[in-house]
Amino acid sequence: MMRGLRSGRNRDDDGFGLIETVVALLIAGIVFGALATTLIAAVQASLFGRQNQQATDMMTTQLEQMRTLGYGALAMRDTDLAGDPRVVTSGCTGANGCLVVNGQKEPVFVVSGGAVFPHVVTTTDVTTNRTTFTVATYVTQLVGPGGPTPDLALRASVFITWSTKGTVHTRSTSSIISYGQTGLPLPVFKLSATPSAITRNPGDTVTYTLTLLNQGAPDRWNLTLSGATTGWSWYADTNANGVKDVGDTVIVDTGRVDPGVAFTFFLSRTVPSGEVVGVKPTIVTATSASQPLASGAAASVTVTTTIVSGTATATPTATSTPPPGLTTCTAVPPASLPLVSGYTLTEYYLHNNGTGDTVAQAQMSMNASAVGQPTLAHFSTDVDSAALGRVLLSSGGSLPAVSSILTSSATQNVADWQRTVDKGGISGGSVVRLWFAGHGATAATSARIVLYTADSPNKAKSSLATADVTLVPGCAGFQEVYVTLPTTTTTLKNNDVVGVRVVVAGGEAALGYDVSQMQASFTIAAN
Repeated sequence: MMRGLRSGRNRDDDGFGLIETVVALLIAGIVFGALATTLIAAVQASLFGRQNQQATDMMTTQLEQMRTLGYGALAMRDTDLAGDPRVVTSGCTGANGCLVVNGQKEPVFVVSGGAVFPHVVTTTDVTTNRTTFTVATYVTQLVGPGGPTPDLALRASVFITWSTKGTVHTRSTSSIISYGQTGLPLPVFKLSATPSAITRNPGDTVTYTLTLLNQGAPDRWNLTLSGATTGWSWYADTNANGVKDVGDTVIVDTGRVDPGVAFTFFLSRTVPSGEVVGVKPTIVTATSASQPLASGAAASVTVTTTIVSGTATATPTATSTPPPGLTTCTAVPPASLPLVSGYTLTEYYLHNNGTGDTVAQAQMSMNASAVGQPTLAHFSTDVDSAALGRVLLSSGGSLPAVSSILTSSATQNVADWQRTVDKGGISGGSVVRLWFAGHGATAATSARIVLYTADSPNKAKSSLATADVTLVPGCAGFQEVYVTLPTTTTTLKNNDVVGVRVVVAGGEAALGYDVSQMQASFTIAAN
């Protein structure tokens, strides 16, 4: 009996067995696994919440920065839109494409020198979440029953995207920004002239189209001239057709111009048959009649009339001199263009998109302004960061066909400049002035220049003329080259584009342009 009692006490002192221990560990693992999953999900949700808040803050900041811009600068640049998948052309009434906002296609608003540039910026937050955000900003025209109204209000839209564990997130917002001012209604307006320079023979008529856009209170502007002032008269665009004709009346001032209204008028004169040839700049000034002494009461533009006898040369008025040590090769002689009755010789200067060192640009611009870079920079840092100017790699042993040049998207092989034009026409040929330098182990031996047109910047290009030029082999510096393109008479529509493409063969080359020492340009006869 005593033996049995002792045996019972030993059984009461037994601990957990192996099975109980394994079951306990399994239960603990399930509980802690569930807790870990919940914790990870909570951390990820917290991270996404912080990222979402950051994105919202960045969009709000970007919109506020847009509001601080001057209304006249609230615009995009056409050279900054290529390849943007949000800018669509199908079913779009705008020449530069549309942005879909709230299910409606609104034309992007583009002006030369617009302040929204570049419109896509990538930034990485290095202080908190180390997330890379891509911010895309757009300015579009509101479309009402009467069409777009960019002079009264514009829409600013901001899209921001980021990626979390392979998932791309996008947030967007937009706001309507209208023109407004506080305090006294000071004069706010813009004055522009088209074209800014005209070449004519004695006996011809010279006419400049001027536009005054009133962005302030109702006002009237007095018109005055300085510089070469003889023989000029003012005319209102009475029938609003944009062309000076017999129905337009003589004026002495603009008359009342209401807010948001663009007043078009003309400055015209007939050159006397005995007038001395030369370059004759005329300064056009518009001064507010209501507040002539106020800040911003006056604005001026300069129109330059060149009187020639016989043939007009394509050489710029301000002759460019290459910097010492850069030009070591004999220049191709300047080309000349005959004056065509009813057409005006206009010179457009070739520009680089952005200042200083840049990657090779797929699309560049040209305009009548010769102001560009302070010094020749490296325009192809993605191809060669040490080479000055735009580097063009060889297209092969021989120059490629025009069709392949016009469809190429290879920025390392093709340089392209274009501009949007008003309706009219071109005729009588054109001249391209370029500066080539040898590059790489083998310098290019030839270049092909193609003049083209298209219905809009993103539409298919059609060749108007082609010309080839032989380059100095082994040129260690920049060689000035003039190339004449035999253009036939071509009719253009509003918002058509005219462009120039350049390729090289037999080796590599660098192009110099957009600096005062190398004023590369494109001269054409247009009406």
